[in-house]
Amino acid sequence: MIFVVNRFKNGKELKPNKRYKMSYEGDVASLTVVAAEESDQGSYLCKASNKLGTVDTECTLTVQGGTFSHC
Repeated sequence: MIFVVNRFKNGKELKPNKRYKMSYEGDVASLTVVAAEESDQGSYLCKASNKLGTVDTECTLTVQGGTFSHC
């Protein structure tokens, strides 16, 4: 079944770019915020719809400062 998936931050639709990576595999739609910064904080909404209806999920992203290292 084909879904249309839209993602929003604070009510504004997001488009894929170098900071927002979006994918849809199987029944899972994902949004990855690359190198999240304080300005990325907010309410995120994912809305999937098809001919049978619409479903959405929402979360709040909080970014805390810190030092990160790679292994």
